[in-house]
Amino acid sequence: MGIVVGGILICLIVLCIHLHNEKAKLQRKIDLFKPMIETTEGIRDIVYYCEVYPKLKYLYLSPNLDSILGPNSLEKHLKNPDKIFGIVHPDDLDTLRKKQLGTLNFDKPITVRFQNHLGQYIWFEELAEMNSQLLFRISMF
Repeated sequence: MGIVVGGILICLIVLCIHLHNEKAKLQRKIDLFKPMIETTEGIRDIVYYCEVYPKLKYLYLSPNLDSILGPNSLEKHLKNPDKIFGIVHPDDLDTLRKKQLGTLNFDKPITVRFQNHLGQYIWFEELAEMNSQLLFRISMF
């Protein structure tokens, strides 16, 4: 009985040490990204990082989206990333689809219009970099 309790205690101690080390690694990553996130939150541009495969998913979307597209836009787009296809101007839908598929020329700025909460279309120019995920910086005209 004593051996079993001793074994359980050793396992718990090893687990605690492992969890402590993992927490420390995660904290170092947070500390590395914190200045970048704070910088993007202070700019007028929309910055986002998303996966496109197997489905569209935002890994980061700047909070100033609400001030540009309207109240609760950030929350709505994080919950439903495909919402972007519902607010793009119909003439720009093909450009947005090609961007998602990776078949667009990423060497040139990408120009699209998105509809805000008032129904007005706003012009955006994007500089994008394509890899297994996408990193975009969108600037308003």
